[in-house]
Amino acid sequence: MSERFLDYEGLARVLRKTFDRFTSYHAISFKGNVDTISTLPPLSTIEEGWMYNIRHGGITTDDFIEGPGQLLSDGESVVSVNVGTIDEPIFKWDAVGGIFDISDRLQFGIEFPASAQIGDPFLYLGDTIYDYILLTPSGTENPKELGWWEYNVAEDRYVPSEDDVVEPLKEYYKQVVKYNTCVVYVYSIGNIWAPQPYGGDTVSSIDNDAIKALFN
Repeated sequence: MSERFLDYEGLARVLRKTFDRFTSYHAISFKGNVDTISTLPPLSTIEEGWMYNIRHGGITTDDFIEGPGQLLSDGESVVSVNVGTIDEPIFKWDAVGGIFDISDRLQFGIEFPASAQIGDPFLYLGDTIYDYILLTPSGTENPKELGWWEYNVAEDRYVPSEDDVVEPLKEYYKQVVKYNTCVVYVYSIGNIWAPQPYGGDTVSSIDNDAIKALFN
């Protein structure tokens, strides 16, 4: 899949389908864009997990968890949450921190752009990429049971360790995710691509075939 530009409406469709299929955070459902805070639907008509992007920010009201009088930036998103009980729900809007205005500059593809400016967003659609962190065993661990990895020189790749005990002079590694598929990253200070969670505190990897299906 070649890199190309995607407008916000296109991304909204992708994220809506992504939320519907893969998220476990309050069953988020992206409902679309509104112009201002005052054009959000009444709380009495919504369900938990509804998300809206607000094109033109403004001052929050009593309808927000953050309380009245807080400044909401242009392009920020809000999610409806239940601050009451299951039997007696009370809905409020929760401003999703870290949401950025991607109106006309989001790119997506299988490789991160070679050059970028601070704040540039990118929707990564490649395979999940991992880093391998060198460990310092105490000598009593079970590498196989702990899911450690080792570097196979002959195959020139990292492979899961089959060792039941730590072997002297052998290097072991921990596998950590560097880039997850179908996650929006933002170019940050320090020249790194930082993941931007939508509506939750964590991001999840999604199978490539499922990603391609989102665009069909």
